[in-house]
Amino acid sequence: MGFYVIATTNGDVDTATVEQQVYFEETSSGWIGSYRGERLGSVFLDMSEAAINIIAKFKARHPDIKFIPTEDGEMFGLEG
Repeated sequence: MGFYVIATTNGDVDTATVEQQVYFEETSSGWIGSYRGERLGSVFLDMSEAAINIIAKFKARHPDIKFIPTEDGEMFGLEG
């Protein structure tokens, strides 16, 4: 099972606080994304599709916030 920071709101994974990071992890019930304590799941089993789906959900819920992909996020197909 994997755990990744796939996006930040400040553009730098090294300096981003926990509140500025989007976490992406594999659990026994599928892929889950977390941002500021809010957890969203994805129905997609493929990790790339799940990452894209989860970021899209966070963008829809927080349209005023820019989510900038990290290297891990780009590896999963996220675009800025």
